[in-house]
Amino acid sequence: MTGKTPPADGTAPPDIAAALKALQDALPGDALVTDPDECARAAQGARYGDGKAAFMVRPATTAQLVSATRICRAHAVPVLPQGANTGLVGDSTPDASGTQAIVSLERLTEVFRVDLPNRSVTVSAGFRLSELNRRLEPHGLTFPIDLGADPSVGGMIATNTGGSRFIRYGDVRANLLALKLLPVNGQSDLLELSSAVRKDNSGLALKHLVAGSGHRLGIITEATLNLDYLPSQSATAMIAPAAEETLIDLVGALERRYGHLLTAVEAISAPAFAFAKSHLPELASPFHPEAFPPLALLVELSSSLGAEDLNLQSCLETGLADMYEKGLIENGVMGRGNDFWAVRHALTEGARAAGYVIGFDISVPRGAITEFRRRAKGFVEQGLPGAIVADFGHIGDGGLHFNVVCPFERPAERDQETIKSLRREIYDLVVLEFHGSFSAEHGIGPSNMEYFHSYKAEPVKRLEDDITRLFSQEYPFA
Repeated sequence: MTGKTPPADGTAPPDIAAALKALQDALPGDALVTDPDECARAAQGARYGDGKAAFMVRPATTAQLVSATRICRAHAVPVLPQGANTGLVGDSTPDASGTQAIVSLERLTEVFRVDLPNRSVTVSAGFRLSELNRRLEPHGLTFPIDLGADPSVGGMIATNTGGSRFIRYGDVRANLLALKLLPVNGQSDLLELSSAVRKDNSGLALKHLVAGSGHRLGIITEATLNLDYLPSQSATAMIAPAAEETLIDLVGALERRYGHLLTAVEAISAPAFAFAKSHLPELASPFHPEAFPPLALLVELSSSLGAEDLNLQSCLETGLADMYEKGLIENGVMGRGNDFWAVRHALTEGARAAGYVIGFDISVPRGAITEFRRRAKGFVEQGLPGAIVADFGHIGDGGLHFNVVCPFERPAERDQETIKSLRREIYDLVVLEFHGSFSAEHGIGPSNMEYFHSYKAEPVKRLEDDITRLFSQEYPFA
């Protein structure tokens, strides 16, 4: 994991003109993009990162992808795979050198095969999550990773994304049956890692090694994914824990009572809701009167059973009433699922509209969440007076988007040295004291490379480098 890389052959400088000539001869005209404006748009990250691309290739078939990467490698042009470009750590954004080629997979949608008996789908890496689920819906199936963004299949695997329903369905790795990989050396044949079978101990689970590796090991071209049945019914509630100290007791009570019916437990802080409401006034407050508790939990149950077999609404109401009697819940609101999820999905946008956001994508053991929040807020109050913690996240799995918002009217708070110092304090708290992760969902990428080198043990880093070298000694990808 060494970040941006040297020329593809390790010594020769990139020959961009020769690469372009060869690509023009080998690919259809619409597969090669040299227009500066189009390349500039692709070189702009979703939130961070703003580089410059030498050119962009948009293969529509795996054969075109293989041909393009081999040509780039032959002319020492590093290639940067890019899916939907929704990542938040700059891993699909070129650097400022202007020597890297973006290989966009947005048109790589040649394969889509649903296997109903196996409850799986084999799909090209360029499909967006929304399109994947739109095609699955007539079969009563879904790929159950729930995200605010609309990433590509390849990008979801590369980052091993989780999302709001992780507590029920797990991350992408847990739903990955097989994949095809164009190794990082660009010259090898495609590797078929595993198959559609669910039980296979015939060798190392290399597909799981690829999931979450970014593009360090190669380009994912195709995947076979486990599917789940669309729920026939769901029930939602927004509840206020009786006290922050009993927050995780409440999560445990929900798990014990509902088991696999429990599909989401999302935390929303009052400042996060206030920013969302200010940005989108049409959002309905779950609580009456308009007084949002310091921290609320969005709870969702779902099932493929029909209401005649199981009344989820009644089941949720009864369970929450019992938890209220036990002193775990202060109050709650039932049944406005679409409104509740609209609030949840508006939180990021609301924070960004309110000020300069310093985002922390972290996770800690669940039992440490309350203490982490208390201590991290203390760091913010001391280091950035006037900044507001507007955190939210997947509290059921220990993940938290610890967002710090500096209001726009306080431009001095953008001092990068102060922000860097705060980031280090909070990451030290997460990793060194609570043994958590400084990147729960978003991966490494250039934005997190400094912290990767700080917190990963040297033997682990050497092992990761050794594994990467097995795929290529020369690091031809960006």
